[in-house]
Amino acid sequence: MELSPVSSSLGAMGSLPRKLDELLATGHWALRGAAMDGIGHLAADLHELQSLLLSLSNAQDPPVAAGCWMKEVRELSYDVEDCADRFVNAAETRRRPARRNASVARLKINRLPRRRRWLPWINSRVLEFRTRAQEASERYWRYQFDDCASGPEYSPATGRTVCAEPGDHVGMEGPVGELHRSLTDGEEQLKVVAIVGVAGIGKTTLALKLLGKLQGQFECVAFVRTAQKPNMRGIISSILSQVRPHQLPDPADMHHLIRDLKEHLQDKSTSL
Repeated sequence: MELSPVSSSLGAMGSLPRKLDELLATGHWALRGAAMDGIGHLAADLHELQSLLLSLSNAQDPPVAAGCWMKEVRELSYDVEDCADRFVNAAETRRRPARRNASVARLKINRLPRRRRWLPWINSRVLEFRTRAQEASERYWRYQFDDCASGPEYSPATGRTVCAEPGDHVGMEGPVGELHRSLTDGEEQLKVVAIVGVAGIGKTTLALKLLGKLQGQFECVAFVRTAQKPNMRGIISSILSQVRPHQLPDPADMHHLIRDLKEHLQDKSTSL
């Protein structure tokens, strides 16, 4: 279903795929390497939020907390849209030919500090938006808003939609509890659990609910999506930006990223 670019229920979510495409289409030098990877990951984060927001917007009379969550996500969409528009407009302005009477030496002096500011600015904005998007996604599953979005029950007596209680999520609490025990019981050592199955049965939902349950029990927590042909540098950068949110990953080669990640995770309990 094609979404309206801007709506009262979804904010600017419908326009963001096009906005981010326009952003990358500028070919600006600051959008290469780690910045381009970050924008790609941001697009994936926003796509997930869009699905959650759409499902929750269809719920009848959602709880107040869900309404606040929806408002925060809409505000995030407006902020991303505004940032993309500002960057695209600035890039277009810089492409315009300079006045003939302008001094070449003066142009070089004036452009240098502005040019240096582009890369940290776009990197910090992308990191901020990704952090907000991931925190919003985690809150959605932590507060179990999916109970209202996916299976609301209508009460004829009150004329209101009644959300299921957290423990009533059919078929999910058992596997989540079992996986949680597998990861937390016993000795502190490297543990791996696999969630397998055909597409569409809720593997990602299960993983996110498990992640929400593990919050606070590990010093570092990260969630990443991979494709059939994964971009390993992008994956490592994404993990590093989540476990070290207040410091941008150095847009260097894989060896530097892996070294930074190992150093940061040294002697820390981690859930990925």
